Amino acid sequence: MKNKLTLILVFCVTLILTSCENKVAEKLEGSWRLVSMETSGFTISGRELNDPVLTMTKDNKYMIFIDGKLENGTWKAKGNEFFLIGDKGKEETALKIDSLTDNTLIYHNKAGKDDVKVYYTKIHSEEEEEEEGH
Repeated sequence: MKNKLTLILVFCVTLILTSCENKVAEKLEGSWRLVSMETSGFTISGRELNDPVLTMTKDNKYMIFIDGKLENGTWKAKGNEFFLIGDKGKEETALKIDSLTDNTLIYHNKAGKDDVKVYYTKIHSEEEEEEEGH
């Protein structure tokens, strides 16, 4: 009886954790415009970087256009982190989510000894904006 109870408890915990990761992944899906980055006491606006857009698709692919270069690969969510895995298969440092809503994504990562905090805003299609009454 004790083994069955333990098995049921492990299953429930796994189900809850998987459910939370799925909700994070669903919120991450879509296109995000860089608003700004903060590092070493400096703020860099998205406009200064030519308004990069990070797109994460439902099939766990991503692409970002930065400084005239397209970077792409796959992504995954795990807990309050997500990972961008370049097309060469090298996993990058975990990006830790500070805040994730339907409209904003704020995360940070450790780049060497400097902490980099990144602010994105969700790009909504015209159809979505009409549905929301905007």
